[in-house]
Amino acid sequence: MFKKLLLTAILFAVSFTFVSAQDFVLVADTMHKDTSGSAVTNPCADHSVFFYNYVKNNTGATLTEYKWKIIQKDFPFGWSLCQFCDNNLCRPGTDFSAPYADITAGSVNAGDSGLMEPAITVPADADNGVGILRVKIWTANTTDTATFIVNKTPTGISKIAVNDARVNVYPNPANNALLVYAEKSLNPANISIVSITGQTVYSTVFNTGKEAANVSISSLTKGTYMIRLTDNKGQLITARKFIKE
Repeated sequence: MFKKLLLTAILFAVSFTFVSAQDFVLVADTMHKDTSGSAVTNPCADHSVFFYNYVKNNTGATLTEYKWKIIQKDFPFGWSLCQFCDNNLCRPGTDFSAPYADITAGSVNAGDSGLMEPAITVPADADNGVGILRVKIWTANTTDTATFIVNKTPTGISKIAVNDARVNVYPNPANNALLVYAEKSLNPANISIVSITGQTVYSTVFNTGKEAANVSISSLTKGTYMIRLTDNKGQLITARKFIKE
């Protein structure tokens, strides 16, 4: 009995040490926004899609610095990175061109958070589609990736909120199949699945007059995806994130 308790205590201590060794945590690993684009006159001031992510100091002391680097920037034609702000300064999008350089951000006090805030300009007359920006963030002890996804459709943002019960996608996480439920009043017409890199990996029609569709995901690799449901006019009804196990 004593040996069992001792082993449990050791495992707990090892687990605690591992967790506490993480220098930071991100507020969100993946962020997603919808837009119809804007008439661009002063992009960074008024006409960009802004994301607000944070690098939360998890050390209990001052985090001297953290570094970051763009590892993927795939935008449809006409889009651009307007600016990217970290805890040190806001850099104009013109500062970023492949191959992307390592950037050192400023220090973060104990209990505070550093910034990870990109602004992506999406003009109304630019191509529709999905834009992906992925950023690697690291310190000596911790590495993570933040993904920012923008979806531009001709008719604008989603018709319903993410938590609207008129659409349901389950189970989540899922292994082999998803059941997509949508009320007939929303006129669901098409289903597509987009990978975290912005690639459409699956598409099918939502049978007219039906309120549910089975979507096979057995061929997908494990990871995070976005399932998109559009109506009979091409408008985005909703986009829901799910995990393939």
